[in-house]
Amino acid sequence: MGEDGDVIDPLTHKNVGDIICCPGGVEVRRNELKGPLEKTLSWRQNLIEKGMKGFVQYEGKKPVGFVEYMPTEKAPLPIKALGAATLMCFHWVKPSMSDEEHLRSERSLVEKVIESTSEDFAGLAALAWDHPTHFPLDMMEDMGFQEVEKDGYLSLVWYPHEDVEVPELLEPSFRPRDLSEKNLLAIDQAFSNRCPFSIHNALKFKRWIKELDDTRIDHCIYTIDTREHVFRYSISPWGWEWLFLNGKRIDEIIHLEKKDFLKSIKRELDGLGDQVLSAMRYLSR
Repeated sequence: MGEDGDVIDPLTHKNVGDIICCPGGVEVRRNELKGPLEKTLSWRQNLIEKGMKGFVQYEGKKPVGFVEYMPTEKAPLPIKALGAATLMCFHWVKPSMSDEEHLRSERSLVEKVIESTSEDFAGLAALAWDHPTHFPLDMMEDMGFQEVEKDGYLSLVWYPHEDVEVPELLEPSFRPRDLSEKNLLAIDQAFSNRCPFSIHNALKFKRWIKELDDTRIDHCIYTIDTREHVFRYSISPWGWEWLFLNGKRIDEIIHLEKKDFLKSIKRELDGLGDQVLSAMRYLSR
């Protein structure tokens, strides 16, 4: 049982569709997200096969929260920690909620993971953010997690169950392209099917870029769904959703407005020469 009599059930193949950011969930409905959102469900079904576990929280029969974790060696996050578990995603939401209520409920879900990993894993690793309500570092530290590495807004935190070496962040491996010497604009874009917001944004940016119909644009889309993808496309600070224009990272893309995005592209295109060397193409890697 959770806060105020809520029911918390173990995550299984049968109830994974009750996660609030899967198709039909409250996070999808209230944000009117579009795209092949069913892929968030198949992504989770696949990870359950690889050892992902977790909990789904209900208010009555209505799903309101969830938390996921899995062995670090198989987790699609940039963490190296032998014998440890990695906290994946957690979220709790209601239509009317205070930040205090939100954090209290999310904390109770993470505490269940700490308890559940205490016997079978050397510790629990997680990524925390410099953010007041979403994966907040302050909350994680208050629960007993230790910050062991920092990269920009991102912190690697560690809750040890045994006296072992602390985890490490993966070194960046992806180098965004810069085609300005060829009078082209390379747009490198990443997304992941783990998150409905990421699916929605990936299609949105692709549509906006296509509307420009400019033959100087070379647009590549990279999918970051597996641990292998994480190793191949790791950047600093890490993320599964990013955009680069000729090697220059565009920040805060989740809330990026169309007019501001197109203005950035136009500024880059205006800096190019007049020679056109190739047509726009879309690659999925």
